[in-house]
Amino acid sequence: KAAMAGSKTSLLIIMSVRFVLAVLGEQNLSVGSGGSVTLSCSAADLTDPEAVIWSRTDLDSDVLSVRPGQKNSLIRHQSYQNRANLLDWQVKNGEASLVLDNVTTDDSGTYECRVQIKEKEMKRISTVSLQVSAAPPPGES
Repeated sequence: KAAMAGSKTSLLIIMSVRFVLAVLGEQNLSVGSGGSVTLSCSAADLTDPEAVIWSRTDLDSDVLSVRPGQKNSLIRHQSYQNRANLLDWQVKNGEASLVLDNVTTDDSGTYECRVQIKEKEMKRISTVSLQVSAAPPPGES
């Protein structure tokens, strides 16, 4: 019975770790230069957020921030102009994923999605490590 109790404890710990990672939504993505990539940020309690903010840990300002439902509330970092958009601007069904178009190696880094819901403090929903590799020269693969 002691061995069985130990295995149940181990199983519980492993399941707890998986649950925490699922809640935080940590992921690693790799993409080739020039492509598009979607950085996931979704949670069941993301209905009607006050604000959605995507940041990159090595930048001094946010990649993108928006207050859904408020016209002209969108702010983008200068290096992401015309390249960064939310998958769903209404942020419905718990979806606040970020789409980056025409990525370059300069876009490599760790991105965080934070959401503010009804005057509460910001809540980190996901962390994404993005690695952009240089595209091979034409004719090579």
